[in-house]
Amino acid sequence: MQYLASVGERGLTIAANATTLNGAINDAVTTVVVSHDDVFVAGQTITVDQEDITLTTDSGDSLTFTGCTRSANGTSNTAHVDGANAMLSGGTELLTFTYNAVTAEYLKGIRASAIGVQAVLYTASQNRHNTANLGPALGGLG
Repeated sequence: MQYLASVGERGLTIAANATTLNGAINDAVTTVVVSHDDVFVAGQTITVDQEDITLTTDSGDSLTFTGCTRSANGTSNTAHVDGANAMLSGGTELLTFTYNAVTAEYLKGIRASAIGVQAVLYTASQNRHNTANLGPALGGLG
């Protein structure tokens, strides 16, 4: 699983299942090539910069998607540079809980740096903070 953090018009996003574009695209092409395989599948909608793109046909390598629908969800199609962040569109969930009843831990925050992403957990009964590694940061942090 790849992680990516970015800040844009939609706010701070730390997303699971994210990668970057492998090659620049103009505002009209319908083929999208990503840098990491097995991150996206055909039928999913991704966000690149501020544009949503629906991936239509996987060429078989999980890197190249053809016949993509540009400007999905009312966004505008624009050109994107090589290496632009690409992540699943709205609703991508990084963590599945904010309270764990088994360990009595609350999610207090998410710490992201160029070397990794961590969840900061707080155990009230022990007045103690713990961290849990979520994975390496892929890009957009530094």
